[in-house]
Order: sequence, then C-alpha cells, then structure tokens
Amino acid sequence: MIVDDFDRSKIQPAGPDRVPNASFRGVRMAQNQNIFDFMCELMDNIDGLARVVELGTCRGSFAAWCHLECQKRGVQFVTYDIKDIREMEDYHVEIGVDFRLGNIFTNRFNEVCQLIQDAGRTVLLCDNGDKKREVWTFAGFLKPGDHILAHDYVPCREVRDYLRQNVWFGCEITDADVAGIVQKRGLRPFLYYRALATAWLSLYKPLEDVKGDENADHNKG
Repeated sequence: MIVDDFDRSKIQPAGPDRVPNASFRGVRMAQNQNIFDFMCELMDNIDGLARVVELGTCRGSFAAWCHLECQKRGVQFVTYDIKDIREMEDYHVEIGVDFRLGNIFTNRFNEVCQLIQDAGRTVLLCDNGDKKREVWTFAGFLKPGDHILAHDYVPCREVRDYLRQNVWFGCEITDADVAGIVQKRGLRPFLYYRALATAWLSLYKPLEDVKGDENADHNKG
C-alpha cells in the first residue's frame, strides 16, 4: 500500500448523490464534487508552485476551472490532449487556456518533460488514457518538491466496491501498478485521503533527492 495502516474512515464521500459529476459553466467534468476543495487545498499547500500541467483535457471544463484558479495564484497552467473534443473551446480561447494538441509520449514528450523541469514546483495531473504509463514515464523527471497525481485511482481490490459506491466509479490505476516507480523514485503521499476522496492518487518527490539514474522509466508500465 502507498500508505501504512490504510483507514477507510478517513475517506470523505462525494456527496448525498453518491458520485455526481462536478460541472463548470454547465459542462460536466469527469470529476466528482470534492475536486474543487481538494485542488485549491493542494495548490495552496505547495510552496513555490509555478505550474500545473494536465494530461487529458477531455471536454475542457476542469481545464477551464484549473486555469482560472491558477491565474488567481500567478501559476502557469497547461493542458494536453491527443484529440480536441473540447465542449468549451470558445471559452478556452476567451480566457486564454493554454491547450496543446498532441501525443505526450511522442511529439509532445520533450515539451512535457521540459515543463516539469523548469524552475519552480510543478504539479503533473495524469488523467489521460493510460495513467499507469503516464506515472511511470514522467515520475523520473520530477524535481525535488514536485508533485504527480493520477486519476481514477483505487488503492486495492479490498476497497474498490466502497470507492465505486461512495467516491467515483472509475478504476484505472492501483497501488500495485505504481509500487515499483514509487519505491524507485522515493515518492511519498501528499494529502492522501483528501485526494482519495476525489479518486486521485497524490504523490510528491521529497526535497532530499533520490540517488540513482535520473532518466525516466519511459518504456515501463
């Protein structure tokens, strides 16, 4: 397990309607209702936060909300997707969302790595089609103090049904999927139960850097 002595009682349910999708400006997100408070808490608890990078724009409502929240804090926001299926494209243009079309594993790979390694703390949100690969690929590029999160997270089979009924229906990444890279890169949980209440796995690279090969595990996972 990512955390020792896992305690299900610390998970905040998503609301009276079990797992309703959050929405922004009338466009549904692929997120539950806990996401707003959690993301604000996350950003406000990272000293020197410089940017938030989203992998997986989808309809664009979460991206629009994140962009505005980052703007309030003087933080850069960038969002990537391999397809442009945004329902909020016009609004994105209006407010200046930095949407970048392309494949994060090929033609956009170096660009994403550079964003992570730029000065200041980076938060990388892995919410594309292959969360496991995203974590394995980009965790090796994190600087000490950077954060990496993955959506549709369920720690293990024992709590899967509970989370699907009370938090979120998706299950695309588990502790077993990322145990190797978490150990290799010395990643640690951050606001773990608050993140789990939104179906996100939240990890960070401690300031005491991990010795070893600094190249990402690009071909694993």
